[in-house]
Amino acid sequence: MSKTKALGQRIAGKTKQAVGEIVGDHDLHEEGKAQAERGLLLAPTCSATI
Repeated sequence: MSKTKALGQRIAGKTKQAVGEIVGDHDLHEEGKAQAERGLLLAPTCSATI
């Protein structure tokens, strides 16, 4: 996966995680957390901090 796609995956995951926390949806929060971690693992050389 390219750095751009991995970063997009991480941003989408962090967004889901935040929305899940705000609306109180634990499943959405956990899904977003997992997606953000996948984005981070798929591009370990990506040094962007979100």
